[in-house]
Amino acid sequence: MKIFNIYKYKSYSHFDEKKHFKFFIKYIQNPKKIERHGFFPFLHYVIRNYKYDNNIKDTKIKPRDINYSSHIDRYIYEYYNYLLNQKYNEYTKERGINKCVVAYRNNLHQNNIHIAKEVFDFIKNSANYFIIIADFTKYFDKINHNYLKSTLSEVLGCEKLPLDWYKVFRSVTKYSSISLDTIKNYKGLSLKKLRKTKRIANISELHELKEFLYINKDGFGIPQGSSISSSLSNVNLIHYDKAINDFVTSKNGFYRRYCDDIIIVIPIELKDELITLFEYQNNITPGLELNKDKIQEFYYRHNTLFDNNSNKVKLKYLGFEFDGKNIRVREKTITNFYLKAYRALNYINYISKKYNRNAYRKQFFLSFSHLGKRKTKENKGNFITYIERCAKAMNDSGIKKQVSRHWIYFNKRLKKYK
Repeated sequence: MKIFNIYKYKSYSHFDEKKHFKFFIKYIQNPKKIERHGFFPFLHYVIRNYKYDNNIKDTKIKPRDINYSSHIDRYIYEYYNYLLNQKYNEYTKERGINKCVVAYRNNLHQNNIHIAKEVFDFIKNSANYFIIIADFTKYFDKINHNYLKSTLSEVLGCEKLPLDWYKVFRSVTKYSSISLDTIKNYKGLSLKKLRKTKRIANISELHELKEFLYINKDGFGIPQGSSISSSLSNVNLIHYDKAINDFVTSKNGFYRRYCDDIIIVIPIELKDELITLFEYQNNITPGLELNKDKIQEFYYRHNTLFDNNSNKVKLKYLGFEFDGKNIRVREKTITNFYLKAYRALNYINYISKKYNRNAYRKQFFLSFSHLGKRKTKENKGNFITYIERCAKAMNDSGIKKQVSRHWIYFNKRLKKYK
């Protein structure tokens, strides 16, 4: 991997000017400079993900805090994230946990399709197995700083963090942030106009906004959104992964962790032993709290999955559903695809009626139908492209059937004007 590929130019507005990484390359790769570097506050905003239940009107809002760094800070995080990933890869290979941690890795060359297929293939080739899926509640918000510092030192192979590493570590633990809404109100600009400015605020304006700064004075929590947070979240669980993986693989089982999502497959007779170890490791690792509402338990027998009440069920993992034999893209994902397409169709029908002409037909079909599935320089493919990739990788033609009638559905809703 060429080191220049790790840097990404982004055009958002922040407290510093938008500049290409080539202007900073000597600076960010000089440890002495980083030791004295003053990190800007993060800009904070909230993403509200709407989750649709069976009834589309019945929605759940899942807020997620995002903090994003200034341009020069992001380049620093990207560089140190690259260095940390290299060390982490070496560490996991030496300790036999390289394959079980699959998120935010730069050496596995896998996406969610490959990871899910590996899990499903293992289950299908098994006999009688117990499966548990779990995740942690607000994992990034509860990462213990002292514990993270010790695991980071262990991965880097040092007793004490070098000064440049300590400065980077401290910037994402004792971090400061300011709300994007606060800046918007202070400047008297709309969010759209604010994002088009050269700098969102200069240094003197930032000093005037000091009273609105949030500073993380707790001994836990790192911001979601910085380029190094993902790797640090993996580093934080090196001992956890080692303990779980060693036990599971020694019993001919299977363990994978995708960020805070865990799946374990193990012979049914070892269920109680696994649960005991699982609960113990969750209790001794600082900051970990299982989301008890999301724990799922399954039993696999004769190509079928059952729950604790012996009802046939489907296992949902990384965007797929698996019943023990057949694999499908999650119905929620398919529903969201159609909802997005129908919203676009409603707008197209409105514009077409207003001007009495057929508007935006080509753009729509390239974005949502099989006509745009082929990747070209102008077109990166669409959801149908993704579906066909899934069907091919999973070797299950039933996945294609999930969207096989999209052309009929779209044309029924599309009004035509002469």
